[in-house]
Amino acid sequence: MHLVLFQEKMSMKNLFYFIMIAFSINTTFAQSWVKDKEKDGVTVWTKADPKYRMRASKAEMYTSATVDKVVEAVYNVKNYSKWMPDCESITVLKKVSDNELIYHGIYGVPWPAVSRDVVLNIKKVAIEGG
Repeated sequence: MHLVLFQEKMSMKNLFYFIMIAFSINTTFAQSWVKDKEKDGVTVWTKADPKYRMRASKAEMYTSATVDKVVEAVYNVKNYSKWMPDCESITVLKKVSDNELIYHGIYGVPWPAVSRDVVLNIKKVAIEGG
């Protein structure tokens, strides 16, 4: 996951969009990223990924939050439904360690589609010099 954090005010809704996009990244470096959308301070980049039917995506945003606060929000999955739009439920499936957990989430989507679910493995990894 690639987080780009700078200084500027950002709402929790925008932070949610950034986090969800950041955690859904499947990077393939053979192709260039294309700017897809820009809204409310969040820029979304996409590119085709030959391994998957879905396009790979990444997001960039500016926030006044510290890295520690962003990590705290990401790891507090039980509160996702309080500030994530369309989050119907979150269940921690397994706490692997203090730095890693696996959760299941269900998110509502507009009609005629049905709610979508996702299982994510979140792991904190210290990057030297990062």
